[in-house]
Formats: sequence, structure tokens, C-alpha cells
Amino acid sequence: MILILGAFNVDTVNAKTSYGFSDTNYENEVGERERTNGNKRRYPFIASNIAISTPRLQKTSSGQFQLVYQYGYPMTRGGAERFLEYRVKFSKDLEKIVSGISIDPVGAKADPRPPNSKKKYNFENRVGQDSDGYKVFSSGVYLGSGYNGGDANIYITLSRSFIPQNTFISSYMISSTEVTRPVYPSFEAVRILQYSQFGKQYNEALLKSEKDQNIDKLKKTYDDLIKKINDSSLSQKTKEAVSSDIKDILGKAVQKINSETQFENKTLQSIETIADVAIDNMNDAYGNLSEFTITSLPNLNFGVQLIQSKKTIYETVDDQVIKGLLVVMNATTPSNINVNLSISDLKSKTHTLSAMYALGNKLYKPNTAFAFISGTQRSGEFTLKRQSSEGVKLIVYPENVHAETYTGTATWSISKGPSN
Repeated sequence: MILILGAFNVDTVNAKTSYGFSDTNYENEVGERERTNGNKRRYPFIASNIAISTPRLQKTSSGQFQLVYQYGYPMTRGGAERFLEYRVKFSKDLEKIVSGISIDPVGAKADPRPPNSKKKYNFENRVGQDSDGYKVFSSGVYLGSGYNGGDANIYITLSRSFIPQNTFISSYMISSTEVTRPVYPSFEAVRILQYSQFGKQYNEALLKSEKDQNIDKLKKTYDDLIKKINDSSLSQKTKEAVSSDIKDILGKAVQKINSETQFENKTLQSIETIADVAIDNMNDAYGNLSEFTITSLPNLNFGVQLIQSKKTIYETVDDQVIKGLLVVMNATTPSNINVNLSISDLKSKTHTLSAMYALGNKLYKPNTAFAFISGTQRSGEFTLKRQSSEGVKLIVYPENVHAETYTGTATWSISKGPSN
């Protein structure tokens, strides 16, 4: 088979044209053929034998829909030097979305007897112009003795577009034999397929196909993201929260897609847009996700000290080390992490120390938040450290000190970090 591609410029079907087309179905016996011995044809013409099937849908290897139907006058005996020709043309609205047509006559081709030309009878998917301005697509075949035939398989490939109502497909055939071998009848016929016979089933299939393709695309994105989330180092709580958000985006998009019911080309664009926007939103929910977890904090133990007669500054016994885990889904650059600290006043069972805290050259009253440390980190485990000599210090005034054990509360928080 040869596939013809292109756009066709047609109008409406008129009365019988030079290519034999008409507004309505018809059949017409062509002449009266007799055998050379004077006997009538062996098989009479029976109009009801002319058959056209309801088009069925199939998909090409490239994913395009095809309307496929059979048209002809089935004959189970040999061809008896018979030639047949099949012609097809479309309504104007339909031909705009036809991207290809192939007409494939059934039966093995034979060489016509002289003086008939093989080229004249055996041809594939020829394009012509009818007297009414239609483009006509035709294929012919010459069948020798012993070759059955009479039908043609017709394949119409359609572009991604809905078929408008009031469209039609008109099919013509002519069958004849050599004068000396009139075994089968000679006739011509037209059968017209209306929108109700092919249009609605195609439109329903196209709409379903578009919905299925876009929903599958959404589900694939969802599955890929959920796998990435589950494989990440995020906490279970965060995994469940973002997975729920992404699932909600998927569910709403699928619901919107399934609500589209109109056989209009803008529906196809709407379905695609719904899917694309939802995919962007799911990717954003994943890509913008980050989680900052502090896994270890310094004790801020200022040790056991002798009471001094003047203001005294004490360092912590150990270095001030913060350990944590940063999980950023799609970060391409390091994230800034700023950790704040607030320390309450230190108290014993009976007294309040009324101390001050120092970091660098700045002093802070109890319960005042201040920037403790900052760093630029990539996704993964990290450590932020201040030497005790460079970390937060305790300032004690002698008039407030008693020989007791003092304790307080340190509150740590993130003042600035990756967006979440």
C-alpha cells in the first residue's frame, strides 16, 4: 500500500459527476454482456451484494487514528479478466483533518490481455479532480482467471482533531470484464457514510485517548516524585505532608480532565494545559521542599567557678558545636543557615544570678534572642562550631553570686535558612 499525504480542497457533493459520485447512494448496471456463444452472464447483478462496512478505528505505529472500512461487491469465483476501480472523496470539513488515505483492492493483480494496458488498470492511490472540484483518490486492479476479489480495504488517517458533524465519506466503485468473458456483471455504485456511522465513535475515542495520555503523564510524574521523596532523608512527617500535597494536586487535575466532554479542538488544548500546569505544581511542591533538622546542640556548661570580687567572664567548658541535617530537593547552590540563641536567666533554688551574656563584642540580657552562628551548607549532614573562647560567654556580677548551682534554658532556632 502507498500512503498519500496532503490537504484536499473540496466542496459539497453534487449530482452524478464525471467521476461517478452523487448526492445519494446508487447502483447502475453497465451494459449487457453476453458470452461469445450467446449465453447470458453466469452470475447476475444483485444490488444487495454491494456492501460497505461500518468504519472501525485503529491506531498507526505513530499513534494516529485510522478509520478502516471495506467496500465492494464480494465475488467468490475467479476474476475472469475483470477490472475494478475504487474511488473516495470527503466532505470539506472532513478533508481538512485527513492526513492520509490508502485504498487497497483485494486480490492478486494480473496482466491484462492485449491490447489492454496494465498501466491503465493496475494503479494505486491516484489523485484526480472531479467535475465538481473535489479531489478524488482512487486505486484500480485487474484480476485474472482464478483470482477472487471485489472488495477494497480503505484506510483513512486522521490528524489530532475532532470530526465536525454533517461530514461524510463518499465511496464509488466500478466493475467490468472483458467483452469476451462476461462471467460477472458490470456495474458502478456509490455508497455514502454519514457522520453517525464514523464521526461520533472517532470523537469519543480521540477524547478518551487524550484524557488517558495526559492522566498517564500526570501519574508518571506523581510516581517519580513519590519515589524520590521516599528515597530521601526527609523525616517521615515531612514525607507524608509533601506526598499528600502532591497527591491532592494529581487528584484535582484528573478530576478536571475527566470533566471535559465537548468534541471541540479547544477541549484538547484545555486537557493538555490542565496536565502541564499540574505537573509544574507537583514539581514545584517537590523542588521547593527543604528540611532543616538540628540533631545535636551544645550543653553550654560554664563549669564550677570560684566567686570573684569583681565582674567576671566565663567561657563554656567545651566547644559549642551544633550538628544537623539539611535536606534540599532541587538545590543547585548552597543554602544559608543562621542559628539564633536565647538564654534565660540562671537560677538556683533560692536566687537569680541576673547575669549577662556576651558574643563577640556584644552583650545580651537574659531571654534576648541573638544570632549565634551562620553557615553556607549543601544538602546533607553538617557541623557548625564555635571554639569556647569564641563562643557565647557568661558575665557574672559579684553582688548577685551565691555559692549555689545555677541552671537555665537555652532556646535554639533558625532565623534564616532554605525556603520551606
